[in-house]
Amino acid sequence: MKRLLTTLILGLTALFLAACSNQNSLDGEYYEIDEYSNDKIIVIKGDEGTVVAEAATRNMTVDTDLQTFEVSGFVNPTVTYEYKDGVLTANFTGSDETYYKKGTNAYEDALEKYDYSDDN
Repeated sequence: MKRLLTTLILGLTALFLAACSNQNSLDGEYYEIDEYSNDKIIVIKGDEGTVVAEAATRNMTVDTDLQTFEVSGFVNPTVTYEYKDGVLTANFTGSDETYYKKGTNAYEDALEKYDYSDDN
């Protein structure tokens, strides 16, 4: 009985940790959603991604430990970011911008706020 209880607790702990780590994963598509646009700006997969900035699509690497992007072709290639609950904030163009991760509550809330459907 004691061994079964210990196994059950370890299993639940592993599930909980996996669920938490997936929520904080940067992998996905990020949209700039405001009254003027609903545009995909960033795509991240693992430690690589792309960003549409300065009128071009640029490759970047992701450092989750330092919370930075290294963007190719930028004069100052290191861009810091913050990520929480589906909202990514970064300064690619001279001012902090907010990007919403597709499939999160934050993304859905932004679409609703600015009267976009998920099909736009």
